[in-house]
Amino acid sequence: MAGSGRGSKPGLAHQGGTGAQKRNPRDIARMVGAAVILVYLIAFIVENSQTVEVHFVFWSAHVSLIWALLIAAVLGVLFDRLVILMRRRRQKADSQP
Repeated sequence: MAGSGRGSKPGLAHQGGTGAQKRNPRDIARMVGAAVILVYLIAFIVENSQTVEVHFVFWSAHVSLIWALLIAAVLGVLFDRLVILMRRRRQKADSQP
């Protein structure tokens, strides 16, 4: 049989009779990658925490730079998805007789 039959979790391999379990290298790489991203995100937030003035058409507001950057990124992603959706609908309508 391939498994030990003891209900071991996927991604963990049973190591001898010591009861210690060894993690899959792919799981370790994912955890290290997640930790690096988390550290980068914390540094990004700390470095961009100053307040900036954002000018709109008819008014301006003082906001934290991180919020301005995140809102701009989210709006950019939403706009991108909207353009892709509209293009697909147009192509689908053009292909139908």
